[in-house]
Amino acid sequence: MNISHKLRKPARIVGGLLFAASLYFIYDAASALQPGARLARLGASELCVVLLSSIAYAALLTLLAIGWHEVASGANPHRPKLPSIIAYARSVLAKYLPGSIFQYASRQMFGASAGFDQKHMALSSMVEVALHIIVATMLASAMLALSGLWGLPALAAGIGAAFALAMLAARKLPGFGQALVSQLAFFAGFALIAALIAWILIGAPTSALTLAGIFLVAWLAGFLVPFAPGGIGIREAALIALGTTVADPATLLSFAALTRLVTLAGDFLFGAAGYFLPSLLMRLNRQASAGQ
Repeated sequence: MNISHKLRKPARIVGGLLFAASLYFIYDAASALQPGARLARLGASELCVVLLSSIAYAALLTLLAIGWHEVASGANPHRPKLPSIIAYARSVLAKYLPGSIFQYASRQMFGASAGFDQKHMALSSMVEVALHIIVATMLASAMLALSGLWGLPALAAGIGAAFALAMLAARKLPGFGQALVSQLAFFAGFALIAALIAWILIGAPTSALTLAGIFLVAWLAGFLVPFAPGGIGIREAALIALGTTVADPATLLSFAALTRLVTLAGDFLFGAAGYFLPSLLMRLNRQASAGQ
């Protein structure tokens, strides 16, 4: 029996505990936002945008999982992607535990139970963190420069991020190119979701673009604080502090709450799929085998 086989049962037990604990903290975070009061102010079309944005965000997370898979696969580029996506999805929920470091620790465990090498998984997670910072900075810089806010500083940040990206690419990491494309696509979609929600609340395209750029900066602030579960509190504080030139405090609070609801719901959908998809696929395979 290989190591991945031995780890499957402990991974299922620990995974079940992590899932239950994560659900509690997600529920607690969602309750603090008072979603009923926020959503009641929106019309039917705006509610549809928020709902579809949550589903779209869950789908976008698949891109991050694929990017992580490409580097974690190491010298085995033909390894199936589905086990990686499942392991990644399960770890997404763990970032809401007190101390988001659980996200990466649990990913090591879930990935090992799927047969991944610890060294390559750790390398892939480090590449992911670096790309998160670089790509989010580049896109935020571009959006803020286009909207006319922080033009010169934004341009300098973008150039610095591009330089860091070139240095990282020079290392010729296996799967780096695919991981970069996946992250670019993810953050572009993420920024679009933020811009749509900002447009709903503000109505002005330029201001929506500016607020979406500020949102990426605030997201980075939350991401860089490792002991804030899912960046909760840090992202919202940064958003309100930086967004006063774009919207009034009440609008910023609504924007912060709605974007948080979208990411909470999206993380839950993606994470839950990681736990329930394997059982569903197994059941379908059994039904297909019985029908033959």
